[in-house]
Amino acid sequence: MITVLASAIAVVGTLLGSVLTFVFQRQTARQTAATTFAEHLRQDRLLAYSTFAESAILFRKSEIDRWYRSDEDPSGEPHRIATAESHRLRAALRNALLRVELVTNDPHLHELGTTVIETTRIIHNATSRHDCSSRADAAIAAIRQFISHAAANIQTPQLTGSPSPVNRSRAISQNLPMTAPGLPSDEDDGAH
Repeated sequence: MITVLASAIAVVGTLLGSVLTFVFQRQTARQTAATTFAEHLRQDRLLAYSTFAESAILFRKSEIDRWYRSDEDPSGEPHRIATAESHRLRAALRNALLRVELVTNDPHLHELGTTVIETTRIIHNATSRHDCSSRADAAIAAIRQFISHAAANIQTPQLTGSPSPVNRSRAISQNLPMTAPGLPSDEDDGAH
């Protein structure tokens, strides 16, 4: 009888060990997948944000060039070429903003990106060199503001499992926790 009981305990222990191993391996695999996804998203954001900033700098330069070519000869070929280049770079900038929107759910980045486009787009309407310079300075300030906000967005860890805006509002209305599974909440500062 003792042999049967010992055998039963051994079988149950083996099964329990197998189940616990499975649970821990599954949890580890989920955490690894979440970390990998978060890093890929961070890399995608870095690429989208830097592409937007680079496109904004090029568009600003083209708008300044367009103003100078217009100031020299508004009906000349250099002005027409500068205008065409400005339009091409503005389209590239709008495409870069679309990529930004695809990789983030931060509406403030979209607003800042739109401000960059609108602030830069009006440089060629300047009435004097001083006005052109002032508009160019406003455009670079808008670009810097976008870069600053985008950098904070990249440097802040974005965790998979963190609620999207829709899930966040649902969590608030249902008093659900808003952290990724297994991570401390904002209220948990480690002091108990």
